[in-house]
Amino acid sequence: MPVLPNVKPGYLQDQLSASPPTYSAPFDVTMKEIRNSVVPGMTHWQSPNFFALSNGGSMSFARDTHRLYRIDKINKN
Repeated sequence: MPVLPNVKPGYLQDQLSASPPTYSAPFDVTMKEIRNSVVPGMTHWQSPNFFALSNGGSMSFARDTHRLYRIDKINKN
């Protein structure tokens, strides 16, 4: 699965109906619609190949420890 979506802005709006459904669809139909419509437009933020933001999910302990160290060092000066 690619990290960044390969869709045009507003692609999902073209796939939506003009009005909401009058009754609910079965769960498997809903999941299929999400998989085929929503997922292709998602950015996978936690991918190891996505470098736009710091990867806080897998490095949170190290990141937070470093921040505490920096704050402590600044306060001592």
